[in-house]
Amino acid sequence: MVRRSLHARAPDEVTSAEHYTRCDRLGLHYGHAFQVLRHIRVGAGEVLAEYRLPLRRLWIHVLLFPHKNDMFRR
Repeated sequence: MVRRSLHARAPDEVTSAEHYTRCDRLGLHYGHAFQVLRHIRVGAGEVLAEYRLPLRRLWIHVLLFPHKNDMFRR
């Protein structure tokens, strides 16, 4: 129910490939590791996006920033 409501507010779909191609044209060059958006929907003044972070990259982040470990101990 909530998902349908959100989709109704953002009815237009943009593929992740389209998004990153537009970003590249604007000079925003995201490497493969930073291309985490999977599904993008656009509405009047709103954007709804689904992203996916590979677990491997997440662990590297935790090791580089050990003070952030607290959020994983819940």
